[in-house]
Amino acid sequence: MDKCDRLENELTQSNKTLLEINERLDFLYFKCQRYKKQLKGLNALALEMVDIEQNENFDVDKITTILGQVKQQQNKILSE
Repeated sequence: MDKCDRLENELTQSNKTLLEINERLDFLYFKCQRYKKQLKGLNALALEMVDIEQNENFDVDKITTILGQVKQQQNKILSE
């Protein structure tokens, strides 16, 4: 095997490695986007809780519903 063949093999292997890294980065990017969306949902629920707490008339059913939604979101995030 001459020097050119060896360099070509190294280049081919490097390209394969770069493709694998790129695929992994794509996967992580989409996973982060999904988490970002879920966190926005949790943030909206938290803001709703703050609004309820600042109100003089607590709606226990609404608070219970929101807490249930928060728990569902947390479980969804933890299960991934």
